[in-house]
Amino acid sequence: MLDLSNNNLVGSLPPLDGLTQLQNFNVGTNHLTGTIPPLTALTNLQFFSVDSNQLTGPIPVLTGLAKLQAFDATLNQLSGTIPSLSAQGLTWFQYLAVGSNQLTGPIPDLAGLTNLQYFYVDHNQLTGSIPALTGLSSLLAIFVGYNGLSGSIPAPPNPDSLTAGGSVLCPNPLTPSSDPNWDAATGAAPWYSVCDPIFKNGFD
Repeated sequence: MLDLSNNNLVGSLPPLDGLTQLQNFNVGTNHLTGTIPPLTALTNLQFFSVDSNQLTGPIPVLTGLAKLQAFDATLNQLSGTIPSLSAQGLTWFQYLAVGSNQLTGPIPDLAGLTNLQYFYVDHNQLTGSIPALTGLSSLLAIFVGYNGLSGSIPAPPNPDSLTAGGSVLCPNPLTPSSDPNWDAATGAAPWYSVCDPIFKNGFD
């Protein structure tokens, strides 16, 4: 375990590929710059947090990190797309937080992430539609607001385990539609009422 969070560390992250037994890595809330190094050699990694720094560049691929449960890179200056998550052996993956960055492109397919509980990609520049959530039976909260996502909202997970008032869909140019399950999940009735009026397409 390496926990150097909440300090005044500066500089860049060193290569981590030799730390094959590393399980927990936390350098959140510092002043680190540069890019996130490759993680694919860290086959025992369970928890990885670099939130609240000034890191740039892409999110590294997570292929092969079968034990990974949480990845947090919130509040940085990361760019590029969110890497593939489904079919990457992320059997135990529960928590993805990459909000408040400069990420672009679509939200990747989430199929197969049956242990995913929290999904935070808000405050980026993501486009495209929200992917299917049907099989995400453990999902408790999804934050996708403050992007450029469009199209219809997907059906809630089946069974629906979303926490009341715990999710954020707006603002995004999503197609308004009646869905009491999403009203409950977002704590807004209707759910699209908290989107910018320009996104409502005539709905009241």
